[in-house]
Amino acid sequence: MANHLVTARIRLDRLDELEERLCSGNYDELPGMRSDLVDGLRHALMLTDTIVVWEENLPTDDRLRNERDATVAQFFSVHTANKRERGSGWEMLREFPRLFPDL
Repeated sequence: MANHLVTARIRLDRLDELEERLCSGNYDELPGMRSDLVDGLRHALMLTDTIVVWEENLPTDDRLRNERDATVAQFFSVHTANKRERGSGWEMLREFPRLFPDL
């Protein structure tokens, strides 16, 4: 696993479903929804009205990475991941609101 800062454009039509799944813990149909992704999304920040950023340890195993990417693609149209040391980069992002403030 390698720590990354992920930036993505959220599919607004899927936002409610994503929040519901994060609240309920119902990931049965989403094999790529591993604990690092869940934790990252629960603490995601809104950079703009459609751009979200979160920290996540990305799997290095190809199968797990493909499952994760397929899951993310259900809720985000575009995403990039930049390798970072855990916690780095958050200082400049603290001013942005959380995507799901109630989680």
